[in-house]
This record gives sequence, structure tokens and C-alpha cells, in this order.
Amino acid sequence: MKSVQQLAEEQILRSQLADQRPPFRAQPRSRTPVITMSREFGAGGESVGRGVADALGFSYWDHELIARGAQESGTMEHVLTALDEHVQSPVTDYVESMVVGLEYSQEEYWLTLVRVVSEVAHRGSAVLIGRASHLIVDPERALRVRVVCPLHVRVARFMTDEGVSETVAGRRIHSGQKELSTFVRHHFGRDVAAPEDFDVVVNTGTFTVPQAVNVVVASYYQRFGEQRMKQTHERARES
Repeated sequence: MKSVQQLAEEQILRSQLADQRPPFRAQPRSRTPVITMSREFGAGGESVGRGVADALGFSYWDHELIARGAQESGTMEHVLTALDEHVQSPVTDYVESMVVGLEYSQEEYWLTLVRVVSEVAHRGSAVLIGRASHLIVDPERALRVRVVCPLHVRVARFMTDEGVSETVAGRRIHSGQKELSTFVRHHFGRDVAAPEDFDVVVNTGTFTVPQAVNVVVASYYQRFGEQRMKQTHERARES
């Protein structure tokens, strides 16, 4: 059982995070809504996201979010990469800070990530991969996509792509999915796959990547098409 001091410290941290997270309704509106893309580990969400970004002429943000966070915080990129999308115990945090020579905790990583995701979303015209971005960005200003795929298909693809056995592939996928789920649960107390947190769910076991891209693009225009065309005309008049 946690001590009173531990509980108090956790509450302080939660309060600090709440103060730092951008309030949905108070944010200035971006010119163009964005797309957030959550994914099951091994479902090909990154490929779908890049295809969507190319199709819409949007910027693509995956590891780029970490690179930007490192640049803005003055932290070495490999430090943020080590903390990216997984949760460490306070002991591991301390040990790694001693080895790396920097004191940069997972909560500091999280505050940096929230700030960068919010900035990218405000600029608009972007596809953001993972990192609980669907829970950070204003849901009225984003198409929130979840990419899924049956486990046996993900395992088979992983075996082919990585040249490993079925056992190794299954273990890697299980471990990767657990880290993604724990990351979202730790920071938001939410199930990473909660259907009410998404507007569109795409199954890459049913659709090929190009087909999945078409589904997401069509969904984006279905939801924001009129606004998107208006903004395109405004930009044309300005140029």
C-alpha cells in the first residue's frame, strides 16, 4: 500500500500535469483540423499515417515529435527516445538518470510531449502518430483514428519483416502492445482502445494499407470537408 506521502506526491504531479495540459475549449483554433492515429503494435499504423499525410499534403509526426521535443527542451534526443511511449518505475528513472548523466524523468518527458503535440495540432494540417495524441488534442479539431489488426496477422507480418520465429514475434508484439497500453493508462487512466475515444477504426487485416489510407482520407473529408475547402479557397485568395 502506498504511503500518505507517496499519494500526496502523486496528486501534486497530477495537478502540475493538469495545469500544463492545454484545455480543449480554450485553445485557439487551428486553421486546419489534424488527424491523430493510435495503433495496435504491429498493425501498420505508421504506414497508414504516412500515406494519409502524403494524400492530404499534411506534415507527418511520429519520431519527429521526439526530435522536436529534444530541440525545444535542450535534451539529447536519445534520452527522450528511451522514455518514448512507455512507463518506467521511479527506481529505473533514477538509475537511468545516473547512467546518462541527466535528470530527466518520464513526467518531464510527458510535459514536453504534451507541449509539442499541442503546438503541432494548433498549426494544423498534420498527422500525429500515437503518444496518446488523440487524448491531448481537442476532439472537435481532429479526426481520431485507431488502426487495428488481428493478432495472427500481425504475428505473421512481424515474422516476415523481422525474420524471426513465431514465438519471438508473438512475444515482441505482446510486449510492445503492453507498453503502449500502460503508457496511456498511466497518463490518462484510459484504455488505449476505448472505442468512444475514436471517430474511425480501421482494420488492416481487412484493408490493405492503400485502402486504409482511402478510408481515413474519405472520413476526414466527410467530417471536415466543407471547412477544408473553405480554408483552401481562403489561402488561394491570399496568395
